[in-house]
Amino acid sequence: MNCHFYVILVLLMLGLCYSATPEVIRSTEYGLIRGELKTSEIDQNVQYYSFMSVPYASPPIGHLRFQEPVKHEAWQGVRNATKLPDRCAQPDQYFLTLAVLGSEDCLYLEISEPLTSRNGSKELLPVLLWIHGGTFVFGAPHVSGPDYFVEKPVVYINVQYRLNIFGFLSTTDECATGNFGLKDQLLALHWIQRNVKNFGGDPNRVTISGASAGAASVILHCLSPKSQGLFHRAISLSGTPLNRWALQRNPLEKMRRLAKGLGIDSDNTSIIVEELRRVDYRVLVKTVYNKSIMGDFIPYDAHSFAPSVEAEGPTAFITERAFKLLDEGKFAKVPHIIGHTTEEGSFAYDYIHSGTTNLHLYETSPEILIPSSMNIPRDSACSKKTLDEVKTFYFHNKTVTDPFSWTKYMSQDLFTRGIAKTAQLLAKKADVYYYILSYNGSRPMSYHGGVGHYEDILYLFYVRNRWTNVRTPLDDLIRKRLVTIWTNFVTTGNPTPYSDPLLQNVTWPKFDEEESFLDINKDLTIGQAPERADRDFWKELFRKCGSEPYHTY
Repeated sequence: MNCHFYVILVLLMLGLCYSATPEVIRSTEYGLIRGELKTSEIDQNVQYYSFMSVPYASPPIGHLRFQEPVKHEAWQGVRNATKLPDRCAQPDQYFLTLAVLGSEDCLYLEISEPLTSRNGSKELLPVLLWIHGGTFVFGAPHVSGPDYFVEKPVVYINVQYRLNIFGFLSTTDECATGNFGLKDQLLALHWIQRNVKNFGGDPNRVTISGASAGAASVILHCLSPKSQGLFHRAISLSGTPLNRWALQRNPLEKMRRLAKGLGIDSDNTSIIVEELRRVDYRVLVKTVYNKSIMGDFIPYDAHSFAPSVEAEGPTAFITERAFKLLDEGKFAKVPHIIGHTTEEGSFAYDYIHSGTTNLHLYETSPEILIPSSMNIPRDSACSKKTLDEVKTFYFHNKTVTDPFSWTKYMSQDLFTRGIAKTAQLLAKKADVYYYILSYNGSRPMSYHGGVGHYEDILYLFYVRNRWTNVRTPLDDLIRKRLVTIWTNFVTTGNPTPYSDPLLQNVTWPKFDEEESFLDINKDLTIGQAPERADRDFWKELFRKCGSEPYHTY
């Protein structure tokens, strides 16, 4: 063998070779991994290196269930990372069969390293970390592909994290501290700092991004002291920890109810956790949604296991209310894109449409329209007043089961009210860019003429194993605009750093006193004070009937 063979072998082992070969090897702190050269499904002229299952933590099984994540053990040889891993254990999306998908061995990253868009440059590229949504119950990188972003010089990383009971069980003490899914994301951020250079990424230009529960996660990282310095920009789409579905208010009660339903007869949290570790993960998922054990629930309202406020301790991720931290300016002062679509309530209507929940429940029990965020005592004068005002403003004193009015109300109550409040609080200390997606594409995901929840994702990421929103020239133009805006932001911290004909030479202003925002429709336009009438309504209602301290809004 000549010296050239050894040079090539060493380069491959160090993860520094960028030649276009069918497979590629990169170095990580745990060992070598094998990826492969791929061609974009959108543009056959665009190639990238794909690593679909890069371990960033040990499998959280056995004694590691309900524990903080720990580093993976080192391995010998080259580990194959060319196949998608199991998704993290979760139920079927609409709870109709209670089939359990995935497994507990799921703490992996999908890394896409651009090749064509690098143009031969060896300069380190900005990094975009994507945190999927799914109300902290569903979701996986299986859904969204990197094909749009690999057209740009950006290293794209998709993270899997523990969900549901595995990610968010809490005993409110050291036996199970909770927020394990968020701590998984945190360990992934540390992994990126130590390893992303080997994939061409710049650890000093990391943007954390997510939608729905992923967006709430992004803002929670902005609030957690544990995450500071690990990222430099943030993008949160259609979600915030101020949305009520992003908070578990009574974690100890939920844990005890689950344990009792499984026949665990003890008040000792240490014993309960040890017993729960012995239960098959599929049984745990099914038990969480057993109404005879856990009680009735509305799937879009709140789940039994979600992020919670932790007790003080060395591993605690967040120990104070998100509202308080935002209000006091205790968050990472990084540039932030935040926004939503025009019909976020389509998420809730999905469960009506699928038959999971009956809309007439709101006729027989209209009190469930009273926002839990307001902390109003049941059967109080304010309880009746709030319900009356909601009926007048959103339902015009007609039936509360009108689908259009109900969806508009749910858009506010589940999403946009809290998102707007979050933007207001962030903008006091950081550069905030607010958007509303109002472009109604050729395959809308809404029910009543608006733009549905998660619909912006279909213009940012290639959707695997289902139809894509991008099928007309105008759809494709919106896609190119969104991907360009996001790429500008992850590169510079400014979504429109220069005049660009693709973006109609629009400059996206910051969300300051005038509360300017970008309306993303067929044209890009600048507006002021988004959804002013709704926001004024809620501001006054909270003033009259809300009861502090607020956890959500």
